[in-house]
Amino acid sequence: MAQRRVLILEGEHLPSAGVRSLLSKQDNIHVRAITFTNTEEMVKVIDAFRPDVIVMFEDMLEKSFWALAAYVKEYPSLRTIIVHWDDNEIQIHDSQKVVIKEISDFLAVL
Repeated sequence: MAQRRVLILEGEHLPSAGVRSLLSKQDNIHVRAITFTNTEEMVKVIDAFRPDVIVMFEDMLEKSFWALAAYVKEYPSLRTIIVHWDDNEIQIHDSQKVVIKEISDFLAVL
């Protein structure tokens, strides 16, 4: 099975470290995490790492979502997942919502 490349845009939420740790333990997932500071840095990382999936957290929406949304048009197969901790939902770039009840539910959307 091919290894999936997952880029995590970390914010100030502590659970992002837990997600990074969880994904790093999966044999078929290569994880890279960055703290979003500016769009230019994010674009460089995306170009170099070429992720299959970007995971971001709802606290990052205001800072990075619009820059990311404009940029990912260059990568039509790139999946963007936005984690909403309060209601245990994940919003996928194509506007799907998935209720997360177990870790396997989260891994299934990657």
